[in-house]
Amino acid sequence: MLFQFYKINSLYYKNKKRFFQESELEARKHIHANQDSIWEFNNEYFRYSDFKVDYKTDWSVFKSYRIIDNNLFLDLNETSSYILGKEEIGETEFQKLIQFVDQKLPNKTSS
Repeated sequence: MLFQFYKINSLYYKNKKRFFQESELEARKHIHANQDSIWEFNNEYFRYSDFKVDYKTDWSVFKSYRIIDNNLFLDLNETSSYILGKEEIGETEFQKLIQFVDQKLPNKTSS
């Protein structure tokens, strides 16, 4: 039983270390690419593009949206969201964006 605990604990720390190493590597790639992401809000779909990916997602795929601390969360499911902050686009554009998204998705109030 003690051996199982040691084995599980070792596996946990190994995976934790690997996760942070991969996260750091991914962050460095984004910094090195020095490219802004593209956020397109279209009547038919939402598009996100950066140096690595280009996703077009139909509005029906999203479950809801939330606004928390001046950040807009476009929720795909319980654990996956696109997040855009008011600070990134300015007050006026942020308010226009909220009005647009409100026509597309239900607002989910977070506690």
